[in-house]
Amino acid sequence: MVNDIVLRLNGTLIQGHSVAGLETAIQLPEMDILLDCGQGHLQARNCRYVLITHGHMDHFGGIARHAYTRQMVGMQPSCFIVPPYLVQPVHEMMAFWARVQHAKCVEYEVRVARPGETVLLSNNRFVRAFQTIHRIPSQGYCIGEIRKKLKPEYVGVEGRKLGELRRQGVCFADTVEVLQVAYTGDTVARVFDQDIEALKAPVLITECTFLGDETLPDVHRKGHIHLDELVVRDDRLEGVGQIVLTHFSDKYSERQIEQVLRERIPEELRKKTCWL
Repeated sequence: MVNDIVLRLNGTLIQGHSVAGLETAIQLPEMDILLDCGQGHLQARNCRYVLITHGHMDHFGGIARHAYTRQMVGMQPSCFIVPPYLVQPVHEMMAFWARVQHAKCVEYEVRVARPGETVLLSNNRFVRAFQTIHRIPSQGYCIGEIRKKLKPEYVGVEGRKLGELRRQGVCFADTVEVLQVAYTGDTVARVFDQDIEALKAPVLITECTFLGDETLPDVHRKGHIHLDELVVRDDRLEGVGQIVLTHFSDKYSERQIEQVLRERIPEELRKKTCWL
């Protein structure tokens, strides 16, 4: 099962697909952001900023192709935002492919994102990592836009007057962060029992690998989420605007996924839930 779906939720365009163990590459094209890079396919290369959650191949294995295909068509170098432990593996992977191809190493950039730290992008976006719980070190990301907001005392002042104040050096606006999307990558459901910023996101993209009769100890041993664990946490998800479930096991067909989600998710939660 491989699906490539396009969604627009709360003003955010989301496209791509994610299949457990095979590939995750979810694009936020209007933000120039790619969430994980299990394959360097052509559509995914259009996003410069690549947010890597962890080092498993289906999330990390496509970064070299991403960088090389961007360079081939004259795009800006790929910028990989990674947990600290993946910095050296990125360099090693790029050097390996340069050596194999008897070529000069492709240009690219690596930036570290530690949980709780904010990384500023060049397109007025911010990225902030948060710790997740998987079989290897992993992290999710909160993504948003940096905007100017008028201070209360200047609300309603006409534009010409604001222009005059600007020329006089008066600061009449505050810089604010507007959270837009949160992405967990691979994790167990206990991440939602913590007080994380992602629970306030207008759009939450979360893995939901298992839907069937798998035992929870087995699900947790593999570092993933079963649908039932999200259903029982509906109160924890109340502050989320829209929920996108993804990263389903390849053993489920699209028809099975649709049927299970329709039958197993309570109506109120189902109203704001879709899948990719």
